[in-house]
Amino acid sequence: GRIHDRFLTRLACFPLSGLIPHTLPRHTTPFYDSNTESTRVEHPLSLLIARYGQEHGLYLFGEWSALRALGPDAYFSRHSPLKVAELEAQLAPLDLWPFLSAFALEDRSTQPNEASARMELTETASPGPGQEHSEPAALDALRQHPLTWVAGVDLYDQEATWAETAQAPSGSWFETSRVNLSHHWGFVLPSLRVRLEPELASHRYRLEIWGEVATEGEAFPGLDCILAPDGYELPQLPYPWTPNPAGAGWALWMPIGPASLPPVGLERIHWLTYVERHISSTVHQQRHRLLLEDAVASLLIEARRAGYNHELERYVSLAELRRVFRQLLAQGIPLRPLPPMLEAMLQAVLSDLAGRTITPGDYERLGRRLPLFSTERLVNVVRQSLGLPPVPQR
Repeated sequence: GRIHDRFLTRLACFPLSGLIPHTLPRHTTPFYDSNTESTRVEHPLSLLIARYGQEHGLYLFGEWSALRALGPDAYFSRHSPLKVAELEAQLAPLDLWPFLSAFALEDRSTQPNEASARMELTETASPGPGQEHSEPAALDALRQHPLTWVAGVDLYDQEATWAETAQAPSGSWFETSRVNLSHHWGFVLPSLRVRLEPELASHRYRLEIWGEVATEGEAFPGLDCILAPDGYELPQLPYPWTPNPAGAGWALWMPIGPASLPPVGLERIHWLTYVERHISSTVHQQRHRLLLEDAVASLLIEARRAGYNHELERYVSLAELRRVFRQLLAQGIPLRPLPPMLEAMLQAVLSDLAGRTITPGDYERLGRRLPLFSTERLVNVVRQSLGLPPVPQR
């Protein structure tokens, strides 16, 4: 047992590709437990390769070995919290996560199995009588990245294969749409992160915005995707037409080959292009939810470079400006050009202040960066500066 643990400790310090041949069979031989030779225990490497394939299984086995060798404190310091949550989602279904997993099913037994019992890491105590498993608030917050594409096993592996072939980061297939949307709406959208969800059907995916499901869909990497515009007389094919989630029209999946060449007026696209269009359409509709305070601060910096006088920031906090901008985006108003919008708000604020007596309470609110003016009031000021009718205030 000590020799095995010492081997894993050393293994975690070296690249697995140099230690394990690429011809490793898909299912390795189970090893004998050091405590009871009569008991055969499935090796973690075999479990990981059987579920995730050889390449990704080897990677996860290296992470699992490093976690055992380094301990939780040292290991977690090497990864971001979001990366730790992603690894937990992949290791927990195989009982290889040495803590009480937030991904465990409610009816799952809280007793550790043989594999987790041999780990030298301390497990979180099981809930007492009458208590239910609940996801820790910290882990829940860590998983709430602004924009996340969650995929089943097959789609996740196919996306990883695309990234390796293209020598590009995972999720970079969405970059073109992200840049175009950012240019259209006048602020930088957050990047797309990719996460595996083993419990999701292998060909299913969903888009999460701040941890909430914004849209769902399915894609088939081994098939051709044919798109037909709305109103097009759909040809009779032995495959079903389904509504196109990226917009008006219809979509059809059929085997790749000469017979899949689309008739005139139809379009054939790659499965990632289909997913990209679907996600882009959803992000276009939900753009106001993706405006971060960092993006607002960057907009103000760019406005200063363009000659804008930043006196407005003395009266309106960054958080309040974000609320104003989010309402404008929700109403379909891009945040460009920004300096005239800021100047209109500043003149309205100064005019309101000139026509009222500043009380000690107002000075206190200004000092504490609390809003003196309602969000709806500032939104209508911008709308009027653009020649748009005001929105009735609540």
